[in-house]
Amino acid sequence: MRQKPSPEHHQSRRLGIVAGGVGLLGSLTCIGTMLLAIAGIGAAAGMAGMRAGDPRHASGVLGALLNAGPAILVVSTVAIAVAFAIRRSIAVLPALAGGALLYWGMYGQGDLMVMYGAIVAGLAIWVATYWRLRAHWRSPNRAVAARESSASP
Repeated sequence: MRQKPSPEHHQSRRLGIVAGGVGLLGSLTCIGTMLLAIAGIGAAAGMAGMRAGDPRHASGVLGALLNAGPAILVVSTVAIAVAFAIRRSIAVLPALAGGALLYWGMYGQGDLMVMYGAIVAGLAIWVATYWRLRAHWRSPNRAVAARESSASP
């Protein structure tokens, strides 16, 4: 028979949802801003700044987001790591790895194809970790039962 979840369970679940939402929103804002600037949408200076590898030359909202992008992505990565850690502490590792890959791809190198690949790979790491955690959380008894049955002769 299932036990009723404790109030702490609901609070940690709520915190995980909020942290994950903040992290996802922030990282998608960074990615979207970077892609808009590369596509030339927004200020023409934004595109010039992206080509020069220095987004400080961009103006307006796009320029402000490009300037704040590295900090937003770091905060987003930490928020995603917190959301994953609430479910399983070991999940911090892929959360940080995915965030580091995103950061490196968008701000640590200049090749656009590498940036696109790093964005896809970083987000794929986060999505795969989320789905793995979701499956684990929804069926922890089945996971334990499977381990116990495989251990018995």
